[in-house]
Amino acid sequence: MTDSPNIISNKQSKKESRNFLLYSLGLLVSLFGTNVYTFTISLYVLKVTGSGLSFATTLVLSTIPVVLINPFAGVLADKLNRKILVVSMDLINGILFIGLFLFSKYYGLSLAIIYISTFINNCFTAIFNVSMDSAMPNIVSKNNLMKLNSITKIIISITMILGPMVGGIFFAFINIKTFIIINGLSFLLSGITELFIDFQYSKGNIIEEKSEKLTFYEEVKEGYKYILGKFDIVMMISIFIILNFAIGFSIQVPLPFVINDVLQISTKYFGIIQSMLAIGFILGALVINRYGEKWVHYKVIASMCIMIGITTVLMAIPVFPGVSFSNEIILVIYYCFITMILGGSISLIDITATTYLQIIIADNFRGRVMSLQFSLVKIILPLALILSGFAIDFMPIHVVLLFGSFLIFMSVIIWYRKYLSFINLEIINQ
Repeated sequence: MTDSPNIISNKQSKKESRNFLLYSLGLLVSLFGTNVYTFTISLYVLKVTGSGLSFATTLVLSTIPVVLINPFAGVLADKLNRKILVVSMDLINGILFIGLFLFSKYYGLSLAIIYISTFINNCFTAIFNVSMDSAMPNIVSKNNLMKLNSITKIIISITMILGPMVGGIFFAFINIKTFIIINGLSFLLSGITELFIDFQYSKGNIIEEKSEKLTFYEEVKEGYKYILGKFDIVMMISIFIILNFAIGFSIQVPLPFVINDVLQISTKYFGIIQSMLAIGFILGALVINRYGEKWVHYKVIASMCIMIGITTVLMAIPVFPGVSFSNEIILVIYYCFITMILGGSISLIDITATTYLQIIIADNFRGRVMSLQFSLVKIILPLALILSGFAIDFMPIHVVLLFGSFLIFMSVIIWYRKYLSFINLEIINQ
């Protein structure tokens, strides 16, 4: 006697719900531990060395592995079992930090050991991120993929807010070695949780590849060829590049400069203004989770990019020549509102574009495409930050902000027209 369709449907629904729960729990534990540790280890380096260069070095060592490892991580994610990769990377990171704890207990915690462990940790994390992002369309149904991406964004945002808060409070009372063991245990718990996720719940489409055995370099090239042959994928990746360059140039460097140096708002309010960005991420994720399925992806992306351009103009208004705000609280509320809108806009773009990419990319190419996207973003952001820094040194800050908003508006208009032409051509060909 076979199971009825209703019974099968209920079983599938329970399995998908379990995947949701296990994924969310594992991500929350892992990210929270990582954010607490990252914040406290940064404070520790600053406290021990008193050097901004040493602090910057830890940040650089967090970025370099992503650029170097990602192309190869994409090949691994496409060619090997993603569940094994995801689980093993978390477990290895857990073992790494427990080993670091034991080492520090007997030999102390030197700066060199912190640098080495940070680099190794970020190499494994790069493989984990690409593998998990590639696997997400396989652990839930297509209809629930945007919801999963929304939950991911919410968890990331919550840990962004709580991680530094908890880390800052505990740093004064708990030994740094305790944070190391906590981070190690959080990775182990996350890895154990992921063992029970069904990574084959939803099967994606697969495109036939060359039958002969290819080298790693040739596999990466095959990924590039696949991307270049898909105009909509190129356009989605390009919007990530545009967005990250715009945020780096127009917001990430100018906003702290405006608040701290030009307007001289009290530093106690700067943290509040920054936290509103994460609040915006959460609100954006909640909105897209509720209404996302009804919206057209490219229209959401274009309209939210325009919104980012508008918020950049709004940031410039208080620093226009002849404009003055005497009330500091009004300025704080003003910039809190702007950063919240900015965070919501970024969240809507990120979730919409990521979900669309995950759906349209063939299952056996998803890792390489996602890794290329991560690498390009990591490369373009430092360039934007450097150019923005130079611009601030040579131009009035309001000019930098207005120029940044102009770049956003022009880039989005060109992008939208090209994408609309592609959509119309697709309709005609059908």
